Amino acid sequence: MFRHLPYGYKLNLENRIVLNEKEAPFVEAIFEKYLSGVSQIDITKWLIKVNAPTPSDTWKYRSIGYILKNKKYQGTNQFPSIISKNMYLEVNKSRYEEGRYKSTYYNNTPYNKKKKYPFTGIVVCGKCNQTCQSHIVCPNKPYRRQVWRCGNYISEGKVSCRISIDNTELEQLFIQVFAEFYNKFESLEKVPVKKESTKTSYELLKVDLVIKEALQESTPNTQMILDLLDRRVKEIWDHTVLDDYEEESAKLRELLYEIKEVPQEFDGNLFNKVIKQVTLFPSGKVDFVFLNNIVLHKNYTDYSKRGKE
Repeated sequence: MFRHLPYGYKLNLENRIVLNEKEAPFVEAIFEKYLSGVSQIDITKWLIKVNAPTPSDTWKYRSIGYILKNKKYQGTNQFPSIISKNMYLEVNKSRYEEGRYKSTYYNNTPYNKKKKYPFTGIVVCGKCNQTCQSHIVCPNKPYRRQVWRCGNYISEGKVSCRISIDNTELEQLFIQVFAEFYNKFESLEKVPVKKESTKTSYELLKVDLVIKEALQESTPNTQMILDLLDRRVKEIWDHTVLDDYEEESAKLRELLYEIKEVPQEFDGNLFNKVIKQVTLFPSGKVDFVFLNNIVLHKNYTDYSKRGKE
């Protein structure tokens, strides 16, 4: 009946779903660590370090995300609970807020003390269309740096995609871009955001194929199909550009009138109020897309191509 049980469960001799005594403690630990502020990357490293049983061939960043969003761990009619319902809700509330691009520096949920960055969910790789994630380089050395790397680098390694930018450089580029935007706002022309339609079609094709295969099973997994349908809707929504130029321009104009002078230091709150997306391209060009779809370009230094400091 159950061809693919979630990590932490197994079937007993009576063909009933029970806890896997070797895996279930690690499921609980993953939730607890995330609530305490440990990133998914660091949780992955910890699981590898302690030789935790793996859900497949090895632990990957994405594996943690799949576990954190699985509703079965809070208990259902068929699946015994591994965590409390409250813990599941807190974790996924935190993950939802973390994914929103208009975030503050800190998450105010009672459990999660994880630092929030203005760039979270906004910086995108122009090569493979993946969201860039915060990555600490040389954490125990004097030249510790915060770098934004392509999500494929984080989950799959260097061989997948190496596009990255130093956090400090990204802040300085925004200061320059905003100064240009502030001084030339009335004369700037609208430049529409260009979406990678080929990428979108490919992602939708993959989801549709999996849905088709799931529906052909003799006993379709209803929850999995619902999750796939949610993913399909999200793919369509993420690649839909709404023409709200006039409305957003009015909001930006009002904001600019309130600013007496161009900031000389990076302001995370200002960034989140005016920027929709930042795209890094392999050519060294970076696009800053404002909320009204005006695009300003700058050049950046790919951190992966820098020499050792």
